[in-house]
Amino acid sequence: MPNPILSRCFTKDHWEKPFTLDPQSISEGTLCLTGGDHRHISVKFNRKQKALVFLISTVAFLCSLGILTFPAFTLTASCIKQRKIKKIQRYLLNNPLLNPINPTPNPTPKPSVASSDPTPSKTSSNNIATSANPLPDPGKLPPPPVEGILVGLPNVGNTCWLNSVLTTLACSPQRDALFEVDVETLPSSAYSTPKETPDADKAKLIAQQKAAILELQRTLKTVIYTLRTQKEGTVDRQLCKRLVNALPILMPNQNIQALNQQEAAEALLLFEARFAWPTNAELDQTAATEKTRQQFYQAIKLYSSLKKGQIKQASTQNFGSTVSFTFKSADLNKPNERVNISDYFRQEYQGDVVEITSDLVLGEDTERRVADYTIEQVFVNLPETLSINIQRNVVISEAEALQAILENRYPIKQKCARDIDIDANGCIVLYECDPNRVGFNEDDTRMTILPKYACTYEVATAIVHAGGADDGHYTCIERTPQGKYYDHNDSWVHEVSSESAIRSMQQSTFLTLRRVRKEELSSEQISLLMLGMSSHLLP
Repeated sequence: MPNPILSRCFTKDHWEKPFTLDPQSISEGTLCLTGGDHRHISVKFNRKQKALVFLISTVAFLCSLGILTFPAFTLTASCIKQRKIKKIQRYLLNNPLLNPINPTPNPTPKPSVASSDPTPSKTSSNNIATSANPLPDPGKLPPPPVEGILVGLPNVGNTCWLNSVLTTLACSPQRDALFEVDVETLPSSAYSTPKETPDADKAKLIAQQKAAILELQRTLKTVIYTLRTQKEGTVDRQLCKRLVNALPILMPNQNIQALNQQEAAEALLLFEARFAWPTNAELDQTAATEKTRQQFYQAIKLYSSLKKGQIKQASTQNFGSTVSFTFKSADLNKPNERVNISDYFRQEYQGDVVEITSDLVLGEDTERRVADYTIEQVFVNLPETLSINIQRNVVISEAEALQAILENRYPIKQKCARDIDIDANGCIVLYECDPNRVGFNEDDTRMTILPKYACTYEVATAIVHAGGADDGHYTCIERTPQGKYYDHNDSWVHEVSSESAIRSMQQSTFLTLRRVRKEELSSEQISLLMLGMSSHLLP
């Protein structure tokens, strides 16, 4: 039998892509599972592995005057690829949940670390089998423990992104409604059925998808229940594997089982979208109830004319729980400028509007005008808990974005390294405006809705990504109500200093904010704020 390491050195694929493993192009059956199922997985080298290849090649160059440089380079890269193949084989062969064609009997799961409280994560071959036998409902979720989440999550195949999302959900009681949604009442838009599908087959497809959604919901809820009730150790590995196996209904366009890293923030928002939370049917979009005031933000966009003294309320956004920020390629050149959440939100959509219906102007003029306006958006309701989704990767230039469209490919992106402006106490101040309070700026050029309250939020959780645009590792920072900080790094959970935690939070891609104060602004504070001196408002 030929040596796979040496054989690979003479392949065209290895020379063209020395740092990318593609088992599909190496040899048939490389990842052949029991029963004949095949898994073809593309895996790239990380930075340390690339550095090792270059280091060995450099040493070979110095010791052999360049003669052995190329053989050392190709052999080292081939050895690393072979180690990756063996690792993937062991994972896939030991995970019967990833072989739906001919599943092997489920092994007896290892017992989880002892806990003083019983948890629903006791698994067996009966309840890990298929989504046809969903886990029992663990009941009402208890609130997150005030001392913090002290339980780790095993990495069952490049799932650091999922573990950071699960920790965030476990620390976020406002999202518990996700687990109480009745799957039977989901709208038809929740299911994917081709138009040409016969009604009889369509009913079967919906039934299958409904079962898959229930499996995802129950397994997800069981994991969250375990994180909140288990006192130490890690969540049962088999339970986490079952959750991974249930994810395709959440991300149908992604090959979850290929062990590729996903976007953590995107996955969290997909959980909300999958269970239709919050639903428009439950919320009055025209007036905030006590529930919406506590749980959801609301903002309005203003069209301010370049003409003196005009303001235009263009639209009122729906209530939501997560504010998403997007960056432009120009932001890549500002690594030392921190992003002020309050200022960035207000100016994110700034630009020119060609045409606007003037029946929304503060007056009785209803004719349609064509003019230039600047767009500004402001918060008019800030909830007790608010999530901030921060774009991680940015297209390197507008020219590259256009070229990618012409070439029918994904544009080249780069990680945006701008820090979030979080103070030394781990807090962010946001301003809530009152649409009934309309006034002039000091320069008397345009009108604006004036701020009324300063809302101070502490960062409750932060999903942090370390690495580049295409690779890296996710962790989650938690701040307990008692003021302690914990770093959740897969199965490893440890307390960290506030300084270390805040530095990590400033580089996060998803923040969950918890309001600690809401103070009415004085006239002097409002004037200073309108002059752009918000940093001097509050201590």
